[in-house]
Amino acid sequence: MGVILKVENLVKKFGNLRAVDNVSLEAPEKSITLLIGPNGSGKTTLLNCIAGIYKPDEGKIWFNGRDITGKQPYEIVNMGILKTFQIPAIFNRLSVSENLLIFYRKNPGEKLTNALFRKKWLEEETLATQKLLETLKTLEIDSQHDKRANELSGGQLKLLEYSKLLMSDATLCLLDEPVGSINPVLANKIFTYITDARNNMGKTFIIVEHRLDIAVKYVDYIYVLVNGKILCEGSPEEVLKRKELYEVYLSPLPT
Repeated sequence: MGVILKVENLVKKFGNLRAVDNVSLEAPEKSITLLIGPNGSGKTTLLNCIAGIYKPDEGKIWFNGRDITGKQPYEIVNMGILKTFQIPAIFNRLSVSENLLIFYRKNPGEKLTNALFRKKWLEEETLATQKLLETLKTLEIDSQHDKRANELSGGQLKLLEYSKLLMSDATLCLLDEPVGSINPVLANKIFTYITDARNNMGKTFIIVEHRLDIAVKYVDYIYVLVNGKILCEGSPEEVLKRKELYEVYLSPLPT
């Protein structure tokens, strides 16, 4: 199995703070990697660097053997990398279906030169609709398709945020707290959807999540970040036995 993502000696600074401090990691194809650590340890900043939201100050990011360091977010999305957000980033006044159709990336009708020629984009519109129906059914939210996004519950918003990955056909999926603040039943169901996408669609996931009691059951590998550095790494079984992990989570906050 090849390596789809490689991060080498990555540094991201905010003033004098090194939010990501010389981090190196790899994600194999068709794997689920978990990033854990206390608040402020650099997990989301690392995802934002990979997604192009932040430009690293040092180091390299490789995707499928290609250097993507510092590329614009739209370029990285077009390569097949998409990041979701801890607080769902949705269009409140659009319906569930309209929100998802925005993330279908293959429609030639979006180009000005094609927009006036219906035959050039009509077939792709049909395929986009088929993809939408499949995604809604897979995630069991087809009954919500015509609801405005601001009418959804917190759990349904998390599903909508996750469903963007399926609509976009992203290969590498960066998830920031996909099950934060939702009930355990739905949280486990979302992780089941993630493993199904890994197994049946060949997707690769890098996930930031604090709910370790749920997440560790589904992931292949864990990196522990503290103060912007990788403290330890390994399989879930290995990491959960590390004394350093418990010292980090149980130690008092600095004053």
